[in-house]
Order: sequence, then structure tokens, then C-alpha cells
Amino acid sequence: MRLLVEPGDYVLQNYGDVAMLQIAISRLAALLPNASIQVFTSEPGLLVQFCPRAIPLLAPGPGSYEQPSLLAVPFIVRRLLFRSERLRRELTPLVRYIRQIKDRSARSRRTLPRVVLEAISCADAMIFAGMGAINDAFPEYALGLLERIEQALKYRKPVVMVGQGIGPLEHPILRSKAMAVLPRLSFIALREGKAGMPLLLSLGVNPDRVMVTGDDAIEIAISAGSACAAPGFGVNLRAAGYADVDSEFVFQCREILRRAARRFGAPMVPVPISAFPGEEDAITIQRIISENSETSADGMNIDTPCKIIDQIKSCRIVFTGAYHAAVFGLSLGVPVVCLAKSDYYRGKFLGVADLFGIGCEVIMAREPNWESRLANALESAWRTADEVKPHLLAAAQRQLILSRAAYKKLSEIVTGNASASSQEI
Repeated sequence: MRLLVEPGDYVLQNYGDVAMLQIAISRLAALLPNASIQVFTSEPGLLVQFCPRAIPLLAPGPGSYEQPSLLAVPFIVRRLLFRSERLRRELTPLVRYIRQIKDRSARSRRTLPRVVLEAISCADAMIFAGMGAINDAFPEYALGLLERIEQALKYRKPVVMVGQGIGPLEHPILRSKAMAVLPRLSFIALREGKAGMPLLLSLGVNPDRVMVTGDDAIEIAISAGSACAAPGFGVNLRAAGYADVDSEFVFQCREILRRAARRFGAPMVPVPISAFPGEEDAITIQRIISENSETSADGMNIDTPCKIIDQIKSCRIVFTGAYHAAVFGLSLGVPVVCLAKSDYYRGKFLGVADLFGIGCEVIMAREPNWESRLANALESAWRTADEVKPHLLAAAQRQLILSRAAYKKLSEIVTGNASASSQEI
């Protein structure tokens, strides 16, 4: 049996996505021990290091399409210029104009590369591992994913998505494509249901084919054991266009976080999730904590999910602007304060807060007085950390059970399809 896996990160530089992929591969290998598990990647050496059971395949990317879509242009502009508020404002009319052109002409401009077509045609099933990619923040990548799903369906392959964060999805081309494709999937496991479930229902997906499980990466955190009583103050902030976080905003957060650390008498502990060039969390974190004489290691050598979890285990609370720092912290029983400035992160954080409940506070940075509300939330988290820990650990265990059940359903779908194919032959 050949399983084709689409990961959330081809370059394996986002360690939250890496954690989800590690769990996906280990579960597939346990449930389907005789299966060949092929994974798209642009870093085959790293893939085998993180997931020894995986077989690397050349990753599809925007450059591999015969005629790349104009969807990519606004995304590229944002990635290059996200650190400048002024330039972003000045380029807004240009981006809107490009989108208008794209909406009229991009629909028929793409062709999947042959290597991708061959991989899909030879697979017995296509599995989309944990990710948060089908949304307006990453239009080119999202469209590519939907096109590969569509191709697998044309080949009559079962397609299953697990550990998915979906939305927001307002872009007309992406939404139209999602509406045409997602209702035909065999099964979708969502990592949050607050925004993801209503979105899927609005796209016409049968609710009987959807399950809300929590994040697959929770298993890695649980296997590491809960955090011990420690004085650390975990810090993460994602400076990127899709987070709507620039240098000025980092400076605003820095002052609030430094004051909180002084009040707590706590060392600030780096909790970097992404090492992707241009948005390295460790660099942003150092801009926040570099003048604090009590800081821990600088975070540049934290390059695996397990190392991140070790950092969080030395913390009493975690502040984060990145999703998986929240997932890891909450799963270890550590209360988390999330700060969201973009709609993309607003949905992610509200989703994880909905599943964990108390112990996860979400602050919206676009709302009035967010600075004082952030300071108060940090104080409350620090004060109630011991009280909320049992609740958080219990919530993580509930999600782990649901997540494992989703993979059991996945294996039944895949083996059922393989049996039907063999009978036809």
C-alpha cells in the first residue's frame, strides 16, 4: 500500500508543523505497518531525521507549475515588505489591482507538474497531515493544496485531512475551489471547531465526514510529561505579514513583557516555533528579551519540537503570538496568554481557547486598551497557574483520545479502499 502525505511545511522549519507530521507518520506506521509512506518535501535529509519511516518525494511548489498563478503576487509583496507599515499602506492599491486581474484570468493558468501527477496516480490514498494552510493568508499555497486534492479525486483516490486548521476563507477563487473540492473528501479532522466547523458547513461539507479532535501535536507534549513547578516566563512573538506584526508592534509588546517579568521576578524563556527565513521567532524574541540580564539561552539552537517542549517545561506561564507555542504550553498544563493582531491568528487562538477553556486567554491587539488587558491577563495567568493546571492536562487528554480516534477512522478508510481495489482487479 502506498500512502502519499502532504505535510504542513516542506522545508521543515516550522516546528509545530514538524510535530504534527511526526505524529502523523508514527500513527500511520503503527496502524498500517506494511504501508509505504511517501511525503512531499524539499529537505529530504531533514525529513528522514525527523520521520525515519517517511520516504521523501520532491515537493511541489509555486515554481514547479508550468504557468504560476497571479495569486502569488500579493503574498510575495507581503512577505517582502511586512516590516514596513508605510510601504504596505502605499502598495495596497497595487495589490488590489493585481487581485482584480487575477480574479479574471488566473483560473485556468496552472498545470500540476508531472512528478506530482505521477505520485498521486500511484498512491492508494492521499493524506493531508496537520496544517493551517487553507486560508486567505497563504493564497498561492492554499490553491496548490486544493488543486492536488482535486487531482487525487479525479484519480478516484480517497483523500483524508487530519489536524486541520481551515480559514478564514473569503477570497473568491479559493472559496469557490474549496466549495468544489472539500465536500468530496472522505474525512476531515479539524484541530478546532469554533471557526473551522461553521466554515466547512458553509462550503457544503457533510458534518458526518468531519470530526473536531484538537491538534495532533498534543501527543508529543503529553509524552514529555507535565511541566514542573518552575519560575520561567515563556515568550514567543511571530513577526510576519500574515500576523500583521511589524517592528513597531514588537517594541510595544517588549515593554509590556519586560515589566511583567520584573513583577514576577522571572527569567524570560524563549519559545521559538518558526525558523523560516524572514520570520525567525528566535530573532524576534531576542529583540524582546536581550536587555534582560536574567534571560535564558537565546533560542537560536532550539530546532526540534522536543527542545521547544523542554523550554516550556521550565515555565510557569507562556505569552505567545504563534499558535503551536500555545498548543505545547496548554498540553503541558501551563497557562497561556495569546496575542492576536490578524484575523488569521484570531481564529487560531480562539479555536484553541475553545478546546482548552480556562487557562488560555486571547487578547485582540486591534481592540482598545489591549495593552492594559494584556498586562492584566499575564498577571492573572501567573497567579492562577497552579489552579488551572489539572484542568488543562485533562483537556489535553480528551483531545488526544479524539485525535487517535480520527487516525483509526483514517486507517479504516484507507484499508477499505485498498480491499475494494484488489477485489476489482
